[in-house]
Amino acid sequence: MQGLVLALLLWLVAGPVGAALPVVRVVGPEPVAARVEAALAGQASSVEVRRDAQPAALVVAIGAQAFRDALADAQAPVVGIALSRHAYRALATEPGRHTALYWDPDPARQLRLVRALLPGAKRVGVVLGAPDDPLTGLLRREGARLGLEVVIGVVGREGSLPRTLTAVLADSDALLGIDDPAVFSPELAKTTLLTSYRHAKPVFGPTSAYVVAGSVASLATDLEATVAALADWLPELLAPGPLPLPRYLPRYRVATNPQVARSLKLSLPPVPKLEALPGLSGNTP
Repeated sequence: MQGLVLALLLWLVAGPVGAALPVVRVVGPEPVAARVEAALAGQASSVEVRRDAQPAALVVAIGAQAFRDALADAQAPVVGIALSRHAYRALATEPGRHTALYWDPDPARQLRLVRALLPGAKRVGVVLGAPDDPLTGLLRREGARLGLEVVIGVVGREGSLPRTLTAVLADSDALLGIDDPAVFSPELAKTTLLTSYRHAKPVFGPTSAYVVAGSVASLATDLEATVAALADWLPELLAPGPLPLPRYLPRYRVATNPQVARSLKLSLPPVPKLEALPGLSGNTP
């Protein structure tokens, strides 16, 4: 009798024997999808992670193309990873059925990086591709909190980027790059960086890739950090009801370009010191 009671208690705690775990399907380019599948399976024991076409409770789509395809398939809620905020906003059509972990760094934290490296700065320039970008209000609020005036310019029509950049840089101590294809893209990045350099104004961001190209510094991430954040987010993503709103990653590294900093006569603290600053890479503000 005691054995039966014990078995019943274990069944109530653990659930019925053989109860299926929720399936999380990973879609995207190989071999990245295989890496994400293995890493997520190793960190999330409460789900079954697969790359095949089995029915799933949630689809993890890697990159903009996979996200677009998963939305068109419409078989399950979708969370996008390794795609930018701009790409997500261009593709998002049905709130509550999709969300994302943005690949580009949190612009508010990027402003904190500017403040940490330029303690005497008063104005930071930002160039956006659209006048109604919701980042406008966020950047101005965070800038005011940090004692920085955010000077915003908008690329109004094709070919106006150099003119807009020049106007913004003339009234700013630095340029904060936003991952917007109207301003930073493989075709336009050289124009943006060289124009800023000619005005002797440092550029921060928009991602760590541009630090190699000529930005002074940026917050940075990688696939491993993204998967770790996704694993922590899974209970909320799999809960009943609409998916939560998109978000930026909770933690970042800091990437710097000492050579560009020296050319602009800037002194860069050691990266570990920057990463330890409250509210910057992921510590509590």
